[in-house]
Amino acid sequence: MRMNKAFQLVIMLFLLTAIPSFAATVPESEKPQTNIVQKLNVRYQKGRSREQLSAYMGAAAAYKDILKQSLLIINNGQKSSEDILSVMPFAISSGYRLGLITQWINAENAEKLYEQLQSYKDAQDDIEKILTSIANLEIDRGINIPNRQYNHLYYARAYIRLSWASALINGNAWKRYFIYMPADAVLMINASMQDLKKMFANYSVTDPIKDNDADRKVEQFSAWLRTAPREEQLTLKLSFFNPQLETMGESIRKNVTSKAREVLVLYSSPQLQNSLATAKDFRSIDEYTGDAGKPLFYAVAELQKAIGQRSF
Repeated sequence: MRMNKAFQLVIMLFLLTAIPSFAATVPESEKPQTNIVQKLNVRYQKGRSREQLSAYMGAAAAYKDILKQSLLIINNGQKSSEDILSVMPFAISSGYRLGLITQWINAENAEKLYEQLQSYKDAQDDIEKILTSIANLEIDRGINIPNRQYNHLYYARAYIRLSWASALINGNAWKRYFIYMPADAVLMINASMQDLKKMFANYSVTDPIKDNDADRKVEQFSAWLRTAPREEQLTLKLSFFNPQLETMGESIRKNVTSKAREVLVLYSSPQLQNSLATAKDFRSIDEYTGDAGKPLFYAVAELQKAIGQRSF
């Protein structure tokens, strides 16, 4: 009996010493953080495939799940900087894609007005969460995410805000009462233009309307990107569905900055500024939906037409 107890003790000691040794030999590919990145990547490929097949609601569901899982890691103070940087590309790219396809879902599925307005708020909130997390990382943990990695989020937020303002301005006429005062909706349009200007400033373009060299400055982005850290490269590859670093600057110019510049040129025109200025004068819904309101509706439609795209 004593021998049995002694033997059991030896076995227990062997197991206690063997387990740490076994854990240390677990392959890198099987470690939890690597598994999470792999799962996020598979999920993102599904979202991209759905989007390319115009299954936008399914794509949005995938992107929202990716963003939620990524932010849990990014905002976890116990995670290492390596863990955070490894999932950041999925958070940024998912927020960017959500900013675009939210409008496409509403345009093609005849969603109820309150559902449209809520979807725009949700998409804006998603981008706000990413930007807030990026700011907190720098302040709280000294982890710096360069603005060139997430700069296109400002375009996505501008796109959301402009679409949101358009839904409010047109919704007033549809409902025949002021859901949101026209002047406040125009303030939202103004905020979207500030997002576009901020994006250009981060590309070293201080005046995108007058700077004839703006396109060249943006396309120079490709030269920098070829030597950028892997996480920054991956963010843009995922965001723009473009695996070729050599043509990334052209993708950004074609699909983002050229559209943004067109919008800013239109927005700054005297005719459009005068049309937007009429928003503060409406006091009744009849006046708003009459001839006096036509310039405002036209101005918003022109802005949304300029920024709208499906080229990627």
